Amino acid sequence: MPRPLKLKIGIEKGKITSVNETDGDLELIIDGVSKTYTNAYVLPGLVDSHAHIFGLGIKLNGLNLDGLTSAQSCVERAVNFDKYRGDWIVGRGWNQELWHSKKYPNHKLLDEAFPNIPVFLVRVDGHAAWVNSTAMEIAGLNELTGDPRGGEIKRFKSGKPTGILIDNAMQLVRHFIPDYKFDVKKRFIIEALNHCAEFGLTEIHDMDVLPNILDAFLDLNKNNQLPIRVTSYITGQTDEYIKANVKPLETEMLRVAGIKFYADGAIGSRGAAMLEPYTDSKLTGILFLKSIELKKKIRVALKKGFQIATHAIGDAANRLVLNSYQKLREEGFTPENALLRIEHAQIVHPNDVEKFAKYSVFAAVQPIHFLSDAKMMINRIGIRANYAYPWKSLVQQNAVIAGGSDFPIESQNPFLGIDGFINRIPFDEENSWFSEERISLDDALDAYTINAHKASNISHKRGSIEVGKDADLTIIDNDFKDKKQSSIVNTKVIATIVNGKVVYENVL
Repeated sequence: MPRPLKLKIGIEKGKITSVNETDGDLELIIDGVSKTYTNAYVLPGLVDSHAHIFGLGIKLNGLNLDGLTSAQSCVERAVNFDKYRGDWIVGRGWNQELWHSKKYPNHKLLDEAFPNIPVFLVRVDGHAAWVNSTAMEIAGLNELTGDPRGGEIKRFKSGKPTGILIDNAMQLVRHFIPDYKFDVKKRFIIEALNHCAEFGLTEIHDMDVLPNILDAFLDLNKNNQLPIRVTSYITGQTDEYIKANVKPLETEMLRVAGIKFYADGAIGSRGAAMLEPYTDSKLTGILFLKSIELKKKIRVALKKGFQIATHAIGDAANRLVLNSYQKLREEGFTPENALLRIEHAQIVHPNDVEKFAKYSVFAAVQPIHFLSDAKMMINRIGIRANYAYPWKSLVQQNAVIAGGSDFPIESQNPFLGIDGFINRIPFDEENSWFSEERISLDDALDAYTINAHKASNISHKRGSIEVGKDADLTIIDNDFKDKKQSSIVNTKVIATIVNGKVVYENVL
């Protein structure tokens, strides 16, 4: 029952106890108290199946470089930013594709503005950092420093670092940035989750969570301070969760469900691993792990009771992960005891699409990435863009796709993603691109509701409006009969209900 409906829903102790259609106003009876919403429709609670909660908290409170059209404007905003993280300036959101030159910057502009303060600015996709000389000096990074595995230090012809660090090379400097205080972490998390509730989100699949950030979630959960549900996937690339002795957890508002791995980087920084070189470069991207390494890490995590989520963007990375999952299935890790996901699945070779359904692999995709990156994608990979973001192809092969945003890289507004699924019109464009990969409204809504819960093994409890299921509901002003882009993206959230409680309400 994903389509927005007018219903009369009974709720007791966080569970749905009755569901009846109505021709009048939408009505909720929560623990005996009636709440009526006029001109309103209800959906099962919307879920973002791939996001970064703490990152959104930082963005809401920190130096935001989104949308700036030059390196100089990024530096100017940093100069005017008055909230330093200890003795460092840390920011996020720059994107050289929006600049006239479309080239990576170097440390010189930052050095002029900040000769003595270390600066660490993360690219919009989170897969590259722009740093100044002071930051590199603190980290001991120079022409003699080798590229770490799964990363690249961009260099001048002399061999000296330019100040651009790709993927794992970011850690060479990030390691030296002071951590946030515990209370600040908790405040950022609460602010981010409340912000999500305003967009109708009732649950977030939180990706790549560091153990020290998980501690803040655990404390908030213990004190009943999480406004919406969180399903955590802990970072596992270098066995962080093992070193921190993280174990699976199942509570009402917080689940520690899975481990997150990376197979490659991102398209924007040319770190996504491709079967053939990029159209605009001789590079083929970066594979972070070999298949044998990934399988070994997955086996360990599965034995500890975790789900598996692996980031794969390029067609080479998706093939590596799918083939690794295939071998694990064939070795006896069945769908009943091993939940396997691929995060992003942006560029999947047509020969590999069928493997998602065949080997019970969930595809956690972010349609809003297509809306933002379509032009860049064509510049990066040319004709291969016709098999990028293969949503319809996956659905036709009976694969389960779950919808998300990857916020704070993109907007957390799920209606932008729903529109992306069904209209596939990039930002600043008027017509659909590669329209054969559009999916139906019902499939799009399923991706943000029941499918998202299937992809975290909790669909038996929520994801549809049925008696006995959790009372997680999203109430909106739109019945989606008009499927035009302008209608869908302008959907307003009237109320967000989580576990039978109104956590957000906007009734005029």
